[in-house]
Amino acid sequence: MKEIETKELVAVKAQISRFENLANATIIESQEDYGKAVDIVSKLKELGSEVKSKKESVTKPLNEALRSARSLFAPIEEHLEKAESIVKVKILAY
Repeated sequence: MKEIETKELVAVKAQISRFENLANATIIESQEDYGKAVDIVSKLKELGSEVKSKKESVTKPLNEALRSARSLFAPIEEHLEKAESIVKVKILAY
């Protein structure tokens, strides 16, 4: 699966590179040029949506795992901090 995803990203990177070169070469001096520029922006937005979707397909499960790990350890850490605080108060009282 990783190889397929990498191939997909290579294809998207190549598309973005072509559009970046096209954007650099774009000169708007007429209504026709303006129309072409608007089309380029539209296609770039579509590519941006595709990139975001692919990124979220990787990051959403990771973020969910992180949230689960944090919620698993939160009560333990709370008790640890409470115990440490109790001992520190007793040390100061001594």
